[in-house]
Amino acid sequence: MSESIYLRTALEAANYLEELEIQENGGIYWDISQAFKGEWRYYDSISLYAGSSGIIKFFLDLYESTGDNIYYEKAIKAGFHILNRLNQDDHLDKAFSKYAMATGFGGLAFILDELYDKSDDSRFFNAVKTILNKIVLDSQETGAWSEQIGIVTDSGTALLLLKLADKYEITQAKSVLIRFGDYILSKRQVDSEGQIYYVGLNLDYVGGPHGKFNTGFPLGPGGVAYTLLKLWEHTGERRFLEGANGIDDFYKHYSIDKEKLLLPHYLPDDDEHICYVGYCGGPVGVARYFYQAYLTTKNK
Repeated sequence: MSESIYLRTALEAANYLEELEIQENGGIYWDISQAFKGEWRYYDSISLYAGSSGIIKFFLDLYESTGDNIYYEKAIKAGFHILNRLNQDDHLDKAFSKYAMATGFGGLAFILDELYDKSDDSRFFNAVKTILNKIVLDSQETGAWSEQIGIVTDSGTALLLLKLADKYEITQAKSVLIRFGDYILSKRQVDSEGQIYYVGLNLDYVGGPHGKFNTGFPLGPGGVAYTLLKLWEHTGERRFLEGANGIDDFYKHYSIDKEKLLLPHYLPDDDEHICYVGYCGGPVGVARYFYQAYLTTKNK
């Protein structure tokens, strides 16, 4: 498939988004009200996962690929809408946690940082710094923000803080990150077969099967272990490196196929053998943990 076909598909997606574009108070956002049908309420219209923040990322990349300034202008205007929302609201609808990356303020900070890099507009810089300072201030005595530790919740928040703290001169970030790392370690579990694991998200929150946990990267043990490895890299606290020990064995132990990694989407499995191949619940996401483990340990 040629590069032109990929670009043409991206341009078709941009044209579709134009049909959903709403202008408001000098900014723009996109109508996601029809994104999910049924009683289950969908995510916020400016979230990274389902709304404007993710679309901004798309338009910034499309601008880089085409050089067409219209995509840059749309991204900036959508950023202005996010700034307006930040002045009005102190939460995002259905966020897994207040500062979650995919669904909360963490994702807003991530994309506003990219907008600042592209535009040098201090309004974006100031908004990111405000969010990061709130992340530090809202860290609980336990070290957590929401008491759920997956990438989709507090680990994602910690990784954002780790990524941006120096750039935005967030001086208390390191102590907050160390405290969160210790909170993760307090959530280490060992099952009846002697396997070490971490539960990233209580599935009751998203209507998942009660009494089970997701095995993948953003909701499961792989993402938590990845966070511990990054905390070790950032802080030099060896207990975080040691806290990731056993997660590779966990995945090998529960792989349905012993020659390659094939994960049951949930554990306990109950012999259902529902397997995903993608990022959220399958090997594509977990591979990110294994690659970070290789970078950290050099163990092939």
